[in-house]
Amino acid sequence: MADITFTCARCNQHLVVDAAGAGMMVSCPTCNGRLVVPGGREDKAPEKTQRILPFEYPKAPTGSGKT
Repeated sequence: MADITFTCARCNQHLVVDAAGAGMMVSCPTCNGRLVVPGGREDKAPEKTQRILPFEYPKAPTGSGKT
């Protein structure tokens, strides 16, 4: 399964959750805001809560340092 990448509506933190978490209620690790992982069925109530880790985009290399 693929990961779901989304943004917290409260603090704009980038988050990543395994696709199995679609539709689950989670707490943002940055602001503790409650949100539902996108991709789930909208008419289905969340079954359980799961804490997730923040996602940060990899930093671009600054150079090799060789001259």
